[in-house]
Amino acid sequence: MGKTATAVNVGVKLSYYGRVLFIDADESGNATKRFTSAADEQSKLSNLFRSKEVVPMNVRHNLDLISGSAELEAVNVELVSRINNTTIFLSYLNKSKITEKYDYIVIDTRNDSNIITNNMLVASDMILGVTDPSADGFEALTNLVGHIEYLKSELTHPVTNESYVKAQVFFIGNLIRHNTRISRQFKEAMKGNSRYLGYFHDRTAFNEAAMQRISVLDLFEQKDYQDKKYDEFKKDTIDLIDRIKETLDTLY
Repeated sequence: MGKTATAVNVGVKLSYYGRVLFIDADESGNATKRFTSAADEQSKLSNLFRSKEVVPMNVRHNLDLISGSAELEAVNVELVSRINNTTIFLSYLNKSKITEKYDYIVIDTRNDSNIITNNMLVASDMILGVTDPSADGFEALTNLVGHIEYLKSELTHPVTNESYVKAQVFFIGNLIRHNTRISRQFKEAMKGNSRYLGYFHDRTAFNEAAMQRISVLDLFEQKDYQDKKYDEFKKDTIDLIDRIKETLDTLY
């Protein structure tokens, strides 16, 4: 399960507890497709960066969506010439007061540091890095922490010198198996790391949920997953999603 599936599952879980705004900041729109096959034009994130009205669309109980679309790639190019182009989304949150309507905002970003992604990082309280057990994955986590520190140092108030960036970074593992040396090495390397929250097992259920365009939590409600052989896997998965929620709640 990668970053999009993690965001979707966390978003669905949070919707059990309060109003959630889910923002798909990836031009692939993969997260959007988990919730709807036809996103409203007014719900597109591209509208926000083009100074147009954005109207979140309701896609399930307690969960509204600002959708991703292919237009975000062009928007990212357009933003290059904008002044203060990494704080546009933060300004939108402050001016629109949309945060008053929701208990949680969950954002799925691209796996990079383009201008739109940076806008999302700057406005976040919690950033969740998702990695598989590989050298590239470890390097990506290190780079993520370094990038957030860079944003914190660069984006500061001109008078107080206080950083606009408040985000704290946490990690979770993905595609972890019990019987491989690399997975054991990953768990050992993460042991004692205060940023590490746990890992998702490498199981076909996540691919099945993606194929059905649903969350894995919805999949767990289906008849096939009531078999006791899935109990431990379901418990481990739900426990980690709960841990993510609990960590987020401590940041408020």
